[in-house]
Amino acid sequence: MEFRVLGPVEAWLDGRAVCAPAGRQRALLAALVLRRGRVVPVDVLVDEVFGEEPPRSARNALQTYVTRLRQALGPLGAAIVTRAPGYLLDAPAEAVDAERFTLLLGQARQSAPGQALILLDEALALWRGPVAELGPDGVRLSELCLAAREDRAGALLALGRATEAAAELEGLAAAEPWRERTVELLMTALTESGRMPSALAAFARHRDNLRDELGLDPSEPLRELHQRLLRGETARLIPTPEPAHVLSPIPPGQVPPGLIAPVPAGSGLIGRERESTLVTEALGRRPLVTLVGPGGVGKTRLARQAGERPIWVDLAPLREPEAVIAAIAEAAGVVAEPGVEPLGALREWARRAGGLLVLDNCEHLLPAVAAAVTALLAAGTRLRLLATSREPLGVPGELVVDVQPLGMADAVELFIARVPVSGFTPDAGLLASIARICAALDGLPLAIELAAARIGSLTVDDLADRLGARFPLLRRTGEGRHSALEEVVDWSFDMLTPDEQRLFLRLSVFAASFDISTAEAVVADADLPAERVADLMARLADRSMITRPGSTGIGCYRMLETIRVYAASRLPDADRFRRRHAEELAGFAEQADRGLFGPDEAAWAQGLESRLDDIRAAWAWSREADPRLMVRLVVPVLRYAYWRLRGDLLRLALPGVAAGSADCLAATAWAAAMEGRLDEALGLAARAVEMDRDSPVVTEIFGDVAMFNGSLDDSIAAFQRSNGMYEATASQAISFGNLALAHSYGGDDAEAAAHADKAVALALGSGNPTAICFAHYVRAEVIADIDPETALELFETARVTADAIGNRLVSGVVRTASVALRGRYGPAEPALRLFHEVITHWVATESRSLLVTALRNLVLLLARTARDRAAAELAGTLDATTPVASYGVEATRLDTALSAVRYRLGREAYEDAWATGARRSFEDAALGALELIPV
Repeated sequence: MEFRVLGPVEAWLDGRAVCAPAGRQRALLAALVLRRGRVVPVDVLVDEVFGEEPPRSARNALQTYVTRLRQALGPLGAAIVTRAPGYLLDAPAEAVDAERFTLLLGQARQSAPGQALILLDEALALWRGPVAELGPDGVRLSELCLAAREDRAGALLALGRATEAAAELEGLAAAEPWRERTVELLMTALTESGRMPSALAAFARHRDNLRDELGLDPSEPLRELHQRLLRGETARLIPTPEPAHVLSPIPPGQVPPGLIAPVPAGSGLIGRERESTLVTEALGRRPLVTLVGPGGVGKTRLARQAGERPIWVDLAPLREPEAVIAAIAEAAGVVAEPGVEPLGALREWARRAGGLLVLDNCEHLLPAVAAAVTALLAAGTRLRLLATSREPLGVPGELVVDVQPLGMADAVELFIARVPVSGFTPDAGLLASIARICAALDGLPLAIELAAARIGSLTVDDLADRLGARFPLLRRTGEGRHSALEEVVDWSFDMLTPDEQRLFLRLSVFAASFDISTAEAVVADADLPAERVADLMARLADRSMITRPGSTGIGCYRMLETIRVYAASRLPDADRFRRRHAEELAGFAEQADRGLFGPDEAAWAQGLESRLDDIRAAWAWSREADPRLMVRLVVPVLRYAYWRLRGDLLRLALPGVAAGSADCLAATAWAAAMEGRLDEALGLAARAVEMDRDSPVVTEIFGDVAMFNGSLDDSIAAFQRSNGMYEATASQAISFGNLALAHSYGGDDAEAAAHADKAVALALGSGNPTAICFAHYVRAEVIADIDPETALELFETARVTADAIGNRLVSGVVRTASVALRGRYGPAEPALRLFHEVITHWVATESRSLLVTALRNLVLLLARTARDRAAAELAGTLDATTPVASYGVEATRLDTALSAVRYRLGREAYEDAWATGARRSFEDAALGALELIPV
């Protein structure tokens, strides 16, 4: 059974919906689901179902609603139990999506960034829509959802994926402009993406919103972050404290002294205070505690801190199970009398003994160790047993402590402490490179210590750039498996069964997270049947070779990058499995492309985003191995990239042009258009149409580029053709919307209105958020000068929807059009201030052509507010740096405004201002425009 409240309230059984109640039955079910396992009094339910003015017979009516709800639930109706003084939903916690969400969120906050990302993706995928109807519970859950999105961005940053983090945070910041943590993370992500001006613009936008709407200033930490950026301190930044084990970048200027002052090599534990306390507390509660984790994570060193003068048994040198008892007896000083079995003597010693017995490196002798431990515990001993192993012993009463890799701050501190160079004191820039090394090494202490030991013979930057060949680099002189990272992984690999080894190596084709079904599709064959994959994956997770999934929902697994590199280098027949991986990703991308234009767009967008690392990895392999397969991977992602203004994804299409893909050529044309190369874009788009006149994507992009260039007849013809090519209702709605815009820009208001109405009707019928917000935007554009008030309402409706789904294209054009309309018909100064947000949006998304449109509208408003010289200078810059002039109504408005400016300034002053602007670069003009806008 499953009860869903994160979106429409529904009940599911065996994979199908059995009930989606409406009205008061929905309120009743939601009230019971959100209080699952607790009796909800009748009076509380009356308030929830009937509101502030219940009818006199509310209690009787409630009973009727309960009866009807049970009937509607069918087999699930028995879960609603009558129990004084009310009713109770008798269902397990994992049956409620909201409880699964909060559980996954909590697990993510205690996980390393890679695993945290998997858990957060799983948690956010549970959301299917808004929860406003849930009242205070809805507010609480919505806040947790926003926090989860921030946590996800933080995990992406910790993994060095700043561009993706920035893309996610920009939409979140637009929708929630007062969330300070969002702004801090966004500023960090933009800085790490090399977009310092955008980071500064994000701060300015947040500051302006606070002042204008709430009369407040940004907090002191945020202002300090802003000042650090202005000073050019661009090393990796950490805006807020991160949860335990999450690799978090470190702020320049806020590095604790311990990170700078080197600590003598080998001295003490670093970053394990929490785990050390946890182990001590666990040993106080249970007689047996096992430290579990991958090789090199620091289990042995943590165990050494667990007690004073422990009895230490190193099992690593042993090969025979029979040697375990003898090794424990030798360490304990137990000598069996003649005729007494060694195990018996050990039991007798255990009855009288106390203190701590540590069994280190148990994984290769698990059955023998488990038997010995069971015998010792059965003796009624006061001993406390602490074991270290790659997997649990499986003994009753065992308490397992999962030792995670270090968080970023601790990892950097460990690295600095282990550098064998006297006086090694890294500056902010060097700290960024150290953080990059620690993230690439997954925060594994052994790997970090081996890397630090190379400093002196290698520079930090040289080492950071060569971690693709980490295994030859990360070794030191000495004996034992801890002298080389590769030998540590060898030890774990050699203990796997042949089938486990086979699966382990094949899973290395995944660059990020994967579930069991996807793994089965990619790695199964006659040697490894699909029905065995789930069991073998569970075993690999038990042995710390892949990360463990959550306890509910579809489990996602992942390899630490160091382990993945090891496995990939040993994978036999690698191309066969990389091909299967690429084909599986191509199939998913094709499904996602269809799903993105249905009602469940948000879930499909989340799913696609979570697989982008794997799509990129498959793209990199197929680019040389199979260009046609590469095209299959890229083409389904293009519309997603188009609406979300993802230039990084559009650039994946470039090699597809050589492979003969018209869709890839069209995507390249759109990327050129966004970068302001409009003449080139039109030529590329026209070539794409010649290559494939039957592709709706090609035809529609040609229409877009033609409209940018002012070729409205070509644009209208293209949109008319593309409209007949699409089967999906949402795509048809978008085509009608584009037709409406083209007719409107050409001055044909009647045709524009008719197409806009058709677009809205189709969009609402499709239930697709992108189609709906775009259609509302189009309708508002068409009626803007006829009914400004209604247009502004439609713009706002479109903005809210666009921000909610991360549609940055619609979000931006709506803001531009809305502010321009306010500038024409409302008070000028407030409208001018709103332009700050518009310009920063287009700067942040690197959409030069759309920024041009915004700046042309800013010229109008500067002229209206008598900022004449500024208007003339900006117009001069745009004229000199923009290959295509404005046209239609926009051109008429500009001519009128500039004529007034010329009249007020006088011809000589006007021409001087124009010439000054013409000498400026476009980028300087855009940033200068921000300074013109009053705050």
